[in-house]
Amino acid sequence: MNAATAASHALDMNAIGYFYLPAASLHDEAVLHRYRAKITKCQIFMIGLRPAVKLEHVREDSGKMIATFSVLGQKYEPQWPIPAGFSLRQEKGAWTLVNEAGKRMFPYSESMMGRLHEEFVKLDFNVLYIGQVFGGPGARHAIEQLRKSDLVPKLREQTPEGYRLEILLLEMAGDPETRFDAEDAELITLCEAALIKHFRPAHNMGSDGSFPSTKPRMLRGCAGRGIESIRARSAFEELPFRIFSDVVAPAVEQEARIDLSGGDAARTFFG
Repeated sequence: MNAATAASHALDMNAIGYFYLPAASLHDEAVLHRYRAKITKCQIFMIGLRPAVKLEHVREDSGKMIATFSVLGQKYEPQWPIPAGFSLRQEKGAWTLVNEAGKRMFPYSESMMGRLHEEFVKLDFNVLYIGQVFGGPGARHAIEQLRKSDLVPKLREQTPEGYRLEILLLEMAGDPETRFDAEDAELITLCEAALIKHFRPAHNMGSDGSFPSTKPRMLRGCAGRGIESIRARSAFEELPFRIFSDVVAPAVEQEARIDLSGGDAARTFFG
């Protein structure tokens, strides 16, 4: 593979799927079993902090369900209309809406967090570390890799009061019209490096300010292929948080754009 066989001088990668979970749930086999199909498609993971949310109480008032949440010492009360014929009950410590026929319903957790985030308090995801996992059938997926990581327990111990450590997994796909001649593992390595350079997460950065890839040998092997730019983009409107870092402002759409057309830029990026 070389520049002569390149279909394009640009690499364009987009997040087409995602999954997120608390770091405390990494060893929950029920979660892994239920969402395995999503998890195994993801090649990039981000470890980050979000404000912890606690559901304090739920009550019914004038045809509305009012939930009281506490976040960073403050209380917030989003409301939902209760469908006709339903009433609020507490069963075995959990709140639910029930009608006379015994049908039960309740807003999904993601819906509740989305309402809280949009209308009351931002529950943004602060990126601390970016990594990758890539392999064929039978290879480890991100959850298995993170279970064996020393970094997750370390970051959980360092988590400030009022926050919780979470994992965001991304399924990335290249635009066939803008990808160059490379193996899929190389594309993911380039995507990961672009995201690290964009967010500069504290636990990725070297002491000299460098942004080391988790697969530096593979990244160096992509040099000299005629790549002039890399774009890695994530934009999920349905996520109940925005993504940010110490150097990147919170936004629903995050786009890493790396210009490699200059010799110095390429040498710095590929190492």
